[in-house]
Amino acid sequence: MAAPAPAPAVPLALDVHADTLDHVVRAVARSGFLPEALRLMLGSPEHLHDPELLYRTRGVRGEHGTTLLMCAVVRCDVARAGEILAACPTPAARVELLALVDDEGFNALQLACAPQRLDEEAALRLVLLLLVNGADPQAPRRDPTSGRIRSRAIHFAATWSARLVQRLVQAGALIDGDVDGASTLLAAASAGTVQGVRMIPRLVALGARQTLGNEAMIVVAKYSDKGAQPTEDEAVAALAALVSVGCSVTQPDGEGLVPQDYAAHDSSVERALVSLGAPVATTNMLASSVKEPAKVHSLLAAGAPPDGLVPASYGGPL
Repeated sequence: MAAPAPAPAVPLALDVHADTLDHVVRAVARSGFLPEALRLMLGSPEHLHDPELLYRTRGVRGEHGTTLLMCAVVRCDVARAGEILAACPTPAARVELLALVDDEGFNALQLACAPQRLDEEAALRLVLLLLVNGADPQAPRRDPTSGRIRSRAIHFAATWSARLVQRLVQAGALIDGDVDGASTLLAAASAGTVQGVRMIPRLVALGARQTLGNEAMIVVAKYSDKGAQPTEDEAVAALAALVSVGCSVTQPDGEGLVPQDYAAHDSSVERALVSLGAPVATTNMLASSVKEPAKVHSLLAAGAPPDGLVPASYGGPL
């Protein structure tokens, strides 16, 4: 009877006391276990300076579908990202690597522009590195399920860094006129952060004009009730910038509500809307307070128009 075949060697059982981690990872990779090699590389703070190894693992996916390059970008590790790109033998290989997306549809450039970047200078260096190596500034991020275009790198940058936006525009990204209807101004307004509100006048200064009707104005008012409280001067600057490109502080949306109806009571955005010509109080604000007589009286005194007021709770006119 023939002896049973020996079990294949497990790469991770290699001598971990080798001279350097390079030796271990090379042995694992060259045994054909590229995902395991990638995990070792991602789990080590050391840089592995083996161009062949970097190239062989370039498209291997880790957790959430991330590549080694994407992980370097998320860590703001400009030197590591440069090593990985330099390991690609041709410009076409670099472009191919830069076009890969993770499980959420993000490519490396979009990750570099994401608002969680804490260091704007590092983000600028990363973006420049990726663009110089062939990253497409207009590449869309598509929904992994539907395939629908959601955004582009410039829309992530628009929520927090005017310098990133300017660099992307210089590389050919569209700040306006996107055929898919995406808007940098709406992206900044929808961020729901003070930084997003501050970005609005900066984007207008850079040439942004697309507001998707009055939606950007409405969204700023909506998010004022969710913790994003700029100073009144910042709110005035943002809303005035939107007015300058065609938005209105009095235009109702499809629900018949004006921006003032969405603004948090006594918020900086609400006061900014009033200073730009919005009514101090509206019929809808009065309707929402119909069970509070004292508030109704104060709103009427402030100028809320009672005409046409039909409280849903009463089913008839007031």
